[in-house]
Amino acid sequence: MKILIYILLFTSFEVMGQISGPHYFDDPSGNTREYFLYIPENLPQLSPLVYSLHAWGDSALSMMSYGSFNNLAEIHKFLVCYPTALIDGDGGSSGWTSWNTNGMSDVDFIMALNQELINEYEIDEKKVFSTGFSYGAEMSHHLARCQNTKVFLAIAPVGGAIFDYMDVCSPTIKTSVFILHGTNDNTIYYDGGYFEGYGPYVSASDATSSWVNFNSCIPYESYIIPNSSTTSGSIEVDKYVNIDDNIHVWFYSIIDLDHYWPTNNNSQINASEEIWSFFKNIMDNQNLSTSEIDNKNKILIKVINILGQEVNPKNQLSGTLLYYIYNNEIIEKKIVKQFN
Repeated sequence: MKILIYILLFTSFEVMGQISGPHYFDDPSGNTREYFLYIPENLPQLSPLVYSLHAWGDSALSMMSYGSFNNLAEIHKFLVCYPTALIDGDGGSSGWTSWNTNGMSDVDFIMALNQELINEYEIDEKKVFSTGFSYGAEMSHHLARCQNTKVFLAIAPVGGAIFDYMDVCSPTIKTSVFILHGTNDNTIYYDGGYFEGYGPYVSASDATSSWVNFNSCIPYESYIIPNSSTTSGSIEVDKYVNIDDNIHVWFYSIIDLDHYWPTNNNSQINASEEIWSFFKNIMDNQNLSTSEIDNKNKILIKVINILGQEVNPKNQLSGTLLYYIYNNEIIEKKIVKQFN
């Protein structure tokens, strides 16, 4: 919900396809809605479709600037749609663009637009995804919670939350979810809080837990992506899976990051790359992220406890937190489980 201002230069996108728009679409409520597309060169039939939803007060063009998927779309051949919210679309009076996450009007808009794009570009209707930043992240949660058929295979909310007023819908369809949130977010607090005019919202970890529980997932991996001197901090990664249904929930806690879309300038990761990797993993039924560098061939160097002391995991008590340090700079966080 943070207001961000961007100057967009089309020449800054090093791509071969085309930025198409603005396009206009009459939604089911009778409003004329704006959206932009990135169409890769030689887009094949049955390609995936990614919706990228902007923050409060922003637009499709601003999202294309800070949360761009255009280069990735060109490489991996998927269609990207950047819609624009209505002015006071949530029923407020701020005069800024805002998504309707306390009702169904924007759900109906995206669903109707989705069918239009599927038909026009021969998209694979089983490979549709949504991501977004701040209010766009909340709209992604809302879309997944309100779908009564599996329209969205997965969502990836960045710097957003689940507000109490969003309980107009409860999830009924298992959906893979990738939540990314900065621990120093001073707009949508990592630990939850209250936003003036919108009410209380849950913490990033509670939002993750709600999807983990609904999707019947279990923990399968935790590790730390170390920080460097030029970025905000390390990243604590927790992953959960429902193997039977191929449902995944990933949670990236980005230490010290404020209310920004993560890029290689402010974080250890580029959020767009990680999100596309997550979406692709869901499609391909794989578990590896682009951040897990050469993870298949990693070599364990040592195991340490929370005091930094090197230990043998077999000699530790059940419930002890340990850190596994590998040669590829990945640090896995594991809890000892001893069985008799």
